[in-house]
This record gives sequence, structure tokens and C-alpha cells, in this order.
Amino acid sequence: MRSKYTFADLIIHSQIWVAIAAWSLTWLSLSQWNNFEFKLPLGVGLLTWSAYSYIRLMGQKEGIHSVVYQALKPLYRILIFIAFPLGVYLIYSLAYGWLACLLIGLPPAVLVLLYPLRVGKKVYVREIPGIKLSFIIFCWVWATVSIPALLLRPEPTWEIFSTHLQRLFFLLVWALPYDIRDMANDDVKMETIPQLIGRKNTIRLINVLIFILQLSFVLTGFLQYTSFELTLAYILGLEYLQAWVRNANEGTDRGRFSFWIESTPFVTLLLFLLLQSIFVR
Repeated sequence: MRSKYTFADLIIHSQIWVAIAAWSLTWLSLSQWNNFEFKLPLGVGLLTWSAYSYIRLMGQKEGIHSVVYQALKPLYRILIFIAFPLGVYLIYSLAYGWLACLLIGLPPAVLVLLYPLRVGKKVYVREIPGIKLSFIIFCWVWATVSIPALLLRPEPTWEIFSTHLQRLFFLLVWALPYDIRDMANDDVKMETIPQLIGRKNTIRLINVLIFILQLSFVLTGFLQYTSFELTLAYILGLEYLQAWVRNANEGTDRGRFSFWIESTPFVTLLLFLLLQSIFVR
């Protein structure tokens, strides 16, 4: 029987956009600190792709998307043996030996390994209330801010702290639309934010958080923690996200809505590079 999924569906669900998002957010972190190292965003992107592919290989279901993930399993099996070692090598090349590399990568690695596993016979780790969103946000903040900071900016500063805090809220408003998408498919015992307060209230919450986050970038811009170009790029990138959040619904468009939400970090990076080309001489 012919699959109802198109080639575009397979590309959207290939995890390449997840890797590009991780690459973009790491690049934005390094741009904020004026300390760019090309290998680091690439390594983070490859490891992020590997982590999501591992979850798919473990058979983690995603409701309407599970058929696509099953179709892509052969590709995941082949590419993960290339992407993961290369990502580890790129991080290792910037670390102070294997022990430092292991300690830096261990926190998100443990959470990723646990995420698709079962607790007992019926409950997945991700189905424990609060776990899904907490694991996702922690891993992304650690990968795109903490790892770059530990490798390239080991001294603790208020600038590093503000980057972590802003990234945490950025990822929260970025992740919540996916919880809206999965409302009907997530088990009710997960008690996700959309399940608890509903779709409309979740969208209102996202809008409030986006406004607060935009104000925070104005503040860090005033304090010169973020350049004018980076501040404006984040504000415009969040406006882009907010425009798509208005259309957030359960199971929206077999992943195409998710694709546009997922592209927010890349759009923000493109805006930053464009603004840099205009204002920086």
C-alpha cells in the first residue's frame, strides 16, 4: 500500500532541522561573547541530531508522526554511526582531554539515554509529569550555552549567567507550541502545560513570556551584554515565532507547522548576520 507521506514529510522529520537549530543557537551564543569557534556549533549540531535519532531508534512514538519516524529508521541507523563520533571528536578537540570532554557531555547524555526508556511496565520516563519539558530545555541550554561557556569562557560572569537565563526562556517559548501540537497524543498523566491550562491560555502564556524575553534583550543590549545587531535579531526572531504560535493547534499539518516553529533559531541567526552586514563596518 502506498504511503500517504510525501518526500517533503520525510525531509521535515529527518532531524536535520533539529541539528540546524542547535547549530544556530550555539553560533548565537558564541556571537554574543565575541568568541566564535566554527567546530563547536557543528559538533553540537551533530550530537543533537544523534540524540534525537537515538530516541527515534528506541521506538519513541510521537502520535501522528510515528509512521514517518518508522520509515526513517534505516537512515538513522546508518547516519548515527557517522554523526555521533564526529560530533564527539569536534567537542574533544576543544576540550582539555577526554576526561573534560566526558564531564562536559555527561549531563545531557544521561538525560537523553533515560528519555525513551520505561519505568516499570507501562510508563515511559518522558511520561512522568514535568519530565518531558524539563529534560528538553535542560539539554538544549546545556548544549548550546553551557558547553560553549565551559570550553571557551570558563570564568563565571553576569554575561554568561544572563545568556543562560535568556536561553532558558527562549527554549521554553520555543518548546511549548510542540506541547500544544501533542495535547491529544500525550498521555493525560504527563500533565503538560497545555493539558493543564488549555490551548488558548498556553498561547497567552507564550505571548507574555515572549514580551518579557524581548524586554530582557533590550536590557542586556543597554548593558552591552548583547550587541545592537544581536539584540534586534532576537527581538525580530521572537516576533517571527509569535506569528506562528497564533496558529498552534493539536496535530497541526503533519509537521509542517512544527517545521516553521523549529526554524526560529535559524531565522534569528540569519537576521543577526544580515544586521551585521548592514551595521558593522
